[in-house]
Amino acid sequence: ELWCENEVLGEEGSGVLEHTSGTHTVTETLTLASGSTATGMYQLRNGTLTTGSVLVGDLGNASFLHHQGTHQVSGTLTVAQGGLSDSFYSISGGALTTNYAVIGPRGTGKVFLHDGVTHEVLRSLTIGGPVMGSGKYEVNGDSFL
Repeated sequence: ELWCENEVLGEEGSGVLEHTSGTHTVTETLTLASGSTATGMYQLRNGTLTTGSVLVGDLGNASFLHHQGTHQVSGTLTVAQGGLSDSFYSISGGALTTNYAVIGPRGTGKVFLHDGVTHEVLRSLTIGGPVMGSGKYEVNGDSFL
């Protein structure tokens, strides 16, 4: 089991976390690619990930590859927060539950749901930003949003 309050994968360099089993809890914010020159990647292959909020591509470029397992976000999942960020969240197995999901508020954000997976948004889903963001949400096959 891995537990922390805040976690950053790629502050200015490159950060990768491969989650193959067990439980990983981030009580506040999990950030991928926090700096403008950073890259970050999280691979959820199995197990359970519980987070407060998630920034996939804060200022840099990031990818979240959700192959199997469960990811529960009690706050907001944000993809491509920064204006130069080009980031994505891809779900090919398992389930994702979020209170809020914001895709491409300032950068270029993408979410891909592949065949047979579920993304449950409990409150609201926003795709694209108010001024310069670009968002894409793609649902393939028998997936559910």
